[in-house]
Amino acid sequence: MAMIAMAITLGSCSGEDGETGPQGPQGVAGTDGTDGVDGQDGVNGQDGQDGNANVQAFDLDISSFGDTSTLNFSLPIASEDLPKYAFLFYIKKSVTNVYYSMPGSLNSNNQYTKMYYDEDNGNAVVEFYNTSDNTDYFVQLGEFSNLRTIAIEVMVQVNKDSAVNVLDELKSAGIDTSDYHAVAAYFGLE
Repeated sequence: MAMIAMAITLGSCSGEDGETGPQGPQGVAGTDGTDGVDGQDGVNGQDGQDGNANVQAFDLDISSFGDTSTLNFSLPIASEDLPKYAFLFYIKKSVTNVYYSMPGSLNSNNQYTKMYYDEDNGNAVVEFYNTSDNTDYFVQLGEFSNLRTIAIEVMVQVNKDSAVNVLDELKSAGIDTSDYHAVAAYFGLE
């Protein structure tokens, strides 16, 4: 009988595994590890220059402008905000790095500029003329390198009861708005 039981046991083992059973329940989560040590704070950076939140300077590369007497460009402020701003315009001579105020005279008063802009769409135009006969002055290619626009919010709220006109503030401080460097120094733009 022992022989028959052994033969049945050995004969019924085929060596193939059966199907995988169902997944067992999730085990208990382990405990979190200890947090690491915080790193050392870095060195504080140098404070930036004080500025004026109501004054912005924008530069337009015009080094490829020339062989024409008219410069067209778009103002860098959204057209719906244009009535809130006064603008000062300066053009930089390439060779001498002199900034000329626009509208105004250029090149030892041999030429001058007129300019205007459309508040509805922000398009601006600078026209160049010869002073001697008021004919068009054709700017040489590369004669000027940069057009700087300074946008000044006109009415600045000082407190809940009063506002200051920034242009009046410039005038009372004795700042000549045709002098780019004086304006830039006053507003901390350089």
